[in-house]
Amino acid sequence: MKRLIIFMTAAFFSTSAFANDWQKFMLENSAPMLMPESESGGATIVVKKKNPRAAFVMSAVIPGAGQVYARSYIKAAAFVAVEAAAWTYYVQNNEKGRDLETQFQAYADAHWSEEEYWRWISYHSGIAYSQENMEALREWEHQSFSHGLHREKDQQYYEMIGKYHQFSWGWDDFRTDPNNSISMTDEQITQRYNETGQLNPNRYY
Repeated sequence: MKRLIIFMTAAFFSTSAFANDWQKFMLENSAPMLMPESESGGATIVVKKKNPRAAFVMSAVIPGAGQVYARSYIKAAAFVAVEAAAWTYYVQNNEKGRDLETQFQAYADAHWSEEEYWRWISYHSGIAYSQENMEALREWEHQSFSHGLHREKDQQYYEMIGKYHQFSWGWDDFRTDPNNSISMTDEQITQRYNETGQLNPNRYY
């Protein structure tokens, strides 16, 4: 096991800037220590030092390897268990996050209309809504607001349509509310929100 760990550590360093120095490093930090001869005249005992720097390098490459090197097998097992648990926790929650993101986007796609948003922009800009005029509409949007609708349905696209009042007309329940009209400006929408402290339910959800 010890040989395997040392071999994997060497392989790691062979791909790094330390490719020419790792063997020297390991030899220098694993130098033998000579013990005094016994009173009975026995042979000199030679043992290997357990150098903390070498243990650190091994642990950096493989969690728990430094503890194995130091022959602390229980600690090594604990390190491996913690590492495995952490990765398992990460994978599980990453999957949950992706599921929630998918649900979020599906809900927005069902209740927010990009076409209706551009019709609202068209009304206030005086530029007719058509595919030929999209760049002109985007330019007016850019000049009139601090944020513009992303061309791709990326993370920012979905974040902004639920965050900023200028995108309110795209939400279906906002458009169908008899108290609202396409003639409402962004300032009027913001004022209504400040007075009531409420968003339309779909946008809030």
